[in-house]
Amino acid sequence: MNHSYRLILLVLLLGSDLTAYGQISNEGTISLAENTSIVFAKDFTNTADGMFSNNGVVHLKQDLINHGGYTFDDPLSSQSITNFSGAVPQNISGAQMIEIPHLQLNNTAGYQLLADLMVTERIDFTSGILHNRDFGGEFNVEPNVDYTGASDQSFVDGTVLKTGDDAFDFPVGANGYIRRIGVEGITDANTTLSAQYVAQNSNTDYAHNQKESTIVFIDNTAYWDVRTIQGSAPVVLKLSWNTNTAPTQITSSPEDIHIVHWNTGQARWIDLGGQVSLNNQTVTTAAPVAFEGVFALASVAIDEDLADTDNDGLPDVLDPDDNNPDIDGDGIPDGADVDVDGDGTDDNGTDTDGDGINDTNDVDVDGDGIPDNGTDSDGDGINDENDTRDDTLDTDGDGVPDIDDAFPNDPNESIDADGDGVGANADVDDDNANIGEERPITAADALTPDGDGINDTWVIQGIENYPNAIVTVHNRYGHQVFKATGYQNDWGGRYRSKSEILPAGSYYYVIDLRNGSTPMDGWIFINY
Repeated sequence: MNHSYRLILLVLLLGSDLTAYGQISNEGTISLAENTSIVFAKDFTNTADGMFSNNGVVHLKQDLINHGGYTFDDPLSSQSITNFSGAVPQNISGAQMIEIPHLQLNNTAGYQLLADLMVTERIDFTSGILHNRDFGGEFNVEPNVDYTGASDQSFVDGTVLKTGDDAFDFPVGANGYIRRIGVEGITDANTTLSAQYVAQNSNTDYAHNQKESTIVFIDNTAYWDVRTIQGSAPVVLKLSWNTNTAPTQITSSPEDIHIVHWNTGQARWIDLGGQVSLNNQTVTTAAPVAFEGVFALASVAIDEDLADTDNDGLPDVLDPDDNNPDIDGDGIPDGADVDVDGDGTDDNGTDTDGDGINDTNDVDVDGDGIPDNGTDSDGDGINDENDTRDDTLDTDGDGVPDIDDAFPNDPNESIDADGDGVGANADVDDDNANIGEERPITAADALTPDGDGINDTWVIQGIENYPNAIVTVHNRYGHQVFKATGYQNDWGGRYRSKSEILPAGSYYYVIDLRNGSTPMDGWIFINY
């Protein structure tokens, strides 16, 4: 009976905690019972012939060397804890995988991972940085593992491998700072991803001058490397920034931060878009990405689709009157409005007749009903010389100018009382904001624009009931390739509806009905 086996017999028989002060080498079989703990004050070596099953609590004060089996019994996994709590750097080494349900890291001196380690249930990052970047050990995280406490004081400096389809923030970092990368939206439960944060200038290997035109500046201090070890499901990526590590070109305008990706085939950086959370200091890709490689933060120029010429809060692409701001919303463009901000005080000229239109723009300055300051073709009270708003165009002839008509092509409708895309005459519940009739939307999952008359355009059944809906399509890099408001089922797979034909492949779409409901999304396959 070897020394280690006798030691565990004492633990089992006494049912109490035990401290082993000498170096322990196990060459047999040890099973630590539940509700029992042992402290290894010196190195613990599990030899090639050794089997160590931990169903209790193991406290390691120095190194763990595993050449055999370091595991646990499945029914008791929730009781199995391995705690690293030394006062000097601890090495975790050996030729075989170390399996730990609940890992506790509590050593400010840190850890060097030279062996492969797998966590199956929980990680407590209390103190100390786990280094595997230059030591070769794999840090594996199984599905649905939870972790707590990851911070600048405790994270993984190197690569983390994650298996499963659950959302996960990789607790990676370098140089004393944690810089997480998150993944979510995985549909394949067998997917395994690896991720690491690299505190180096990516320009050395991935030229920053090779980029899309919207990209202004790429982070020259760090990047993330994400690889697919198993599976190929698209994922939504989330990167973090830190004002202590990111350059001011990135952090000075955080609302302009996007995620960019080095596309190996194109040999340039691609803009993946970004949804910024200022509170969390994170940015998320605009759509799932179905590739791997190098990702970084970048500052970008404002997309032309988001331009707001008149600064009225409505992007030009959605604004029927994008060159005529009306700050106070009184229907009088600011240039003609005597009270621009609507506070009751004249701040833009004189208004002799008190009609709200300043004298310079007022066709009837004295308010006697007789025009005395030019001509007013559209009858809005503003003389033609200064009128930038055309109230005469009425496409459907219903007496409501297009600029004020919610349905400019429908003579039977002009008002959308609750914003659900259904005209007031047809809407059975127009008193209830953002609630419309049940009008199902079904988007085709294939587009074959080959001229045979079948699926030559992308058809969204029922979209005609939502004239205010916004439809966007993104390529696999998350870059927007098509956008339409009031989609007419007429898109034939061309880049932004121009002459350039998009390549065959899968594209991600989002349909926002603009009625308060959650936007629909999915994938469409283009083939020729």
